[in-house]
Amino acid sequence: MVIFILLVIIALISPMIYDYNTDIVTQNLRNRLQPPTSEHPLGTDAFGRDVFARIAYGARVSLLIGFIVVGASLVIGGFIGAIAGYFGGILDNVLMRIMDVFLAIPQILLAIAVVAALGPGITNLIIALTISMIPAYARLLRSLILPLKDAEYVEAAKASGTNTWKIIFGHLLPNAMGPLIVNSTLAVGKTIVSAAGMSFLGLGISPPNPEWGAMLSEGKEYIRYAPNLVLYPGMAIMLAVLSLNLLGDGLNDALDPRLKQ
Repeated sequence: MVIFILLVIIALISPMIYDYNTDIVTQNLRNRLQPPTSEHPLGTDAFGRDVFARIAYGARVSLLIGFIVVGASLVIGGFIGAIAGYFGGILDNVLMRIMDVFLAIPQILLAIAVVAALGPGITNLIIALTISMIPAYARLLRSLILPLKDAEYVEAAKASGTNTWKIIFGHLLPNAMGPLIVNSTLAVGKTIVSAAGMSFLGLGISPPNPEWGAMLSEGKEYIRYAPNLVLYPGMAIMLAVLSLNLLGDGLNDALDPRLKQ
């Protein structure tokens, strides 16, 4: 949590410290490939731009993509899974078979196919990653709803004439939130890696916009004599994903009643 909060703070205060046009995207070839100095703590890249400033702005992009993608896929996939799990029958079979078709395609390949069709850019990248994650959340929420829909409090709500949608969103979903929160925390880290991979391949955020995967792609040509260009963005990705994974494990321990003593 401490690592994650530090990343969020860096992302939030970076516009107060650095000017986007001057420090992030404007090239200064006379300062290219400078080693770390007091003015440039992590050195400069091949275009003379401050590496730390670009990593700080890149945190805004990566965290924003991670939370938007997970939030959107959770809402859409969760709605599909909740309906399938609660109503069952033909509707359940139809929805889950559609989800199975998407699950048969690896997430990163599905995202690449969507971006290839729509074109690169942050909006299309978010759409592609969201589509690739919806089936997993639909499956997860369906599996959580199935054992809950026959619980006594659900039967009592039905007997009292409670609306079907109120039962789903007011009784079932709140009791399934624990595993969803844990899974979503872990999924944000996975999404950051996927977004970085897409940008590394040239299918995500286009240069000169700062994004950790795009920075890795730009720096790979200079890895022999300027390894800092790939080392620091790679460390940023690793720390972000590590902090979210550890946070997810901690939330799992806190929210799972079976682990409480």
